[in-house]
Amino acid sequence: MNKASEKVLDLVKEGKISPEEGDQLLSAMDSSKGRFWQMLFHPFERLSSKTTVGIAFVVALCGLALSRWSIRFDGALDLHINIAPVVWRVAFIEQVVAWPLTAISLWGLAKVLHKQTRLSDFIGFVGAARLPLLLAAVSLVLVVQNPQFTQTYQSFTQFSFLLLVGVTLPWYCWFITLLFNAYKVASGIRGRRLIVSFIVGIFLAETISKIGLWITLW
Repeated sequence: MNKASEKVLDLVKEGKISPEEGDQLLSAMDSSKGRFWQMLFHPFERLSSKTTVGIAFVVALCGLALSRWSIRFDGALDLHINIAPVVWRVAFIEQVVAWPLTAISLWGLAKVLHKQTRLSDFIGFVGAARLPLLLAAVSLVLVVQNPQFTQTYQSFTQFSFLLLVGVTLPWYCWFITLLFNAYKVASGIRGRRLIVSFIVGIFLAETISKIGLWITLW
């Protein structure tokens, strides 16, 4: 039991509020927690495709801005730090490949399995699902630019690698969860086919994104 719940129970014991009012307060707190986790992991059941397209554009613009700090989004799922700031042309192409091309790849697969799917949903949902990657990129920049990390990296490469993984892994887990829920809501597929097609779709999107980058940048 958290401190807020304990405080409500104390108020009931002290007679400052009635037991019925205490139950109402506890129910309201549980409801707000549920809404928080719902928005954190299942936002696409509440947000329209227009709203998510707007969020996706903001995410893409922030991704372009992060290229000034040598961050690359070079694939459907990829996030790397470069030696030097990324050229604007390269950063723009990477955003196109990572967002719209990935969304089109997942939509094409879903269309085969479920006819009633809209490309606009995939464009918005997949783009908005990339928000955790921005937070992963910011965390990566903060760690790499820390002087203590630079010294550690030069002396203990394995430890530094584990540190970078530890910093980015939680954001990646959130990203994959959002991407799965985005695919689920946008495709309308359910059951075993949902899980299998999502795994296939991820590999398909990653492959197509790498091919797209190879064609446009080489």
